Amino acid sequence: MIKKGDKLLLILITAAVIIGYGVNLYIDRLNEGKEGIAIIEVDGKEYGRYDLKKMDNQTFELELPNGEHSVVEIKDGMIRIKEANCPDKVCVNTSWISKPGQIIVCLPYRVIIKMSGEGNEVDVSYWRGGGRI
Repeated sequence: MIKKGDKLLLILITAAVIIGYGVNLYIDRLNEGKEGIAIIEVDGKEYGRYDLKKMDNQTFELELPNGEHSVVEIKDGMIRIKEANCPDKVCVNTSWISKPGQIIVCLPYRVIIKMSGEGNEVDVSYWRGGGRI
């Protein structure tokens, strides 16, 4: 038998799920149609920027030190790490990204692929070291 408190809890959880889903849909619609720029960073340094909407389908290997191997694939306005010889392969299993805010990370090889929206807006700014920001 469902108690009054259980019913209230069920209603609150259902409302939270519906609101979360609605917010996610709203954010997706805001980003719809924005040009996706993929930024690849290796060891904290920018490796390259790729306008996925203007690029042909292609596959290329990242130049990494110590025999590390990562293959990046760009296809139909999306990007992914297709192959990597890292031990856990989380980056390979992340699959395709194409929308601003999405990210692929390969921690063992210090590779980050992140999607940026239009313009050069700053999402986060920080300074490593002592003192103020």
